[in-house]
Amino acid sequence: MTESPSPPGEGLSAVVLRGRAHRRRRAEPARASRYPDRMLPTSDVLALLRARRSSLPPVLLRVAHFVLEHPSAVVDMSTAQLASAAGASEAAVSRLCERIGLSGYPALKSGLAVSLARAEARPTANVAAIDEGTDARTVIDVVARSHEDAIQLTAEGLDPEEVDAVSEMLRRTRTAIVYALASSSPVAEDLARKLVMAGVTATATSDRHLAAALIARYEGRCGLIVISTTGYTQDSVSLAEAARLHDTPVVAVTSDPESRLVRAATHVLRTSAYEEGLRSGGTSDRIAQLLVVDVLVTVLRSADHHAEIASMHRMDEAVGPWKLPRRGPSGAPEARSGGD
Repeated sequence: MTESPSPPGEGLSAVVLRGRAHRRRRAEPARASRYPDRMLPTSDVLALLRARRSSLPPVLLRVAHFVLEHPSAVVDMSTAQLASAAGASEAAVSRLCERIGLSGYPALKSGLAVSLARAEARPTANVAAIDEGTDARTVIDVVARSHEDAIQLTAEGLDPEEVDAVSEMLRRTRTAIVYALASSSPVAEDLARKLVMAGVTATATSDRHLAAALIARYEGRCGLIVISTTGYTQDSVSLAEAARLHDTPVVAVTSDPESRLVRAATHVLRTSAYEEGLRSGGTSDRIAQLLVVDVLVTVLRSADHHAEIASMHRMDEAVGPWKLPRRGPSGAPEARSGGD
């Protein structure tokens, strides 16, 4: 039997990935739910809404905008009152709570109280505070606060069961392809480097053709980790969908639970960060992704703690001759260990 011809314009990597994939079943079932099973604990809901609103559909966005603009009033509103004020239904209010990872409307109101108390303590630490001629002290507060929010919200929303599952997959395959584009690429390189140091053969790339060829080469004996802030980048989604057809587990490191990347993924490690205006393209997204990287690699290495500690000592000794000695207060050399 001959293979069906390739569609016009289909690249070599797509042909390689298609192979006989249409005659295969997927290695694992598609995700049954678009939302994580574990809900976020009550936290700074205003920061959470800002981090999630770029992924909200219009009807939920109306409710989110009203909450962001009138948080003090919402604390004393019922579900029906908020729905009426925002021009939406009570069901939309409930869906918004679910969408941002809260257990319900009471959790939303409790979180708003936390947000308001925090804003009172640090009134200038929000993105809206940056305007023409904003002083450096305010900018420092805003940037630091956005980084704090990214770490806090990502830590709260990161599912430990998913982290364990990805760690187990990496221990099983011992091979990973880490794919990312644009500003997520440095995070992919950092993850690949850490995985190599943890004994996993890892390749970081922004080349879709190379990633596709490697997936076909390993034939299900590797994992694909895709890092994408939005989860809607065409190349990332297409690669993830094709990888699943080759029995390759796909890990999505992304922020939007509704994205096509999440729907194509076997596992999701969710990030949360908020950047807009002059902060658009800032580093909060990267910090959230790097937190996920550190958590994942630490869990992976802790599975064989004693062996990993011994391995780290050997690696440190191997690079020791290339490190210049530090000088202490007395001028005597000090011992160095780890890192750069």
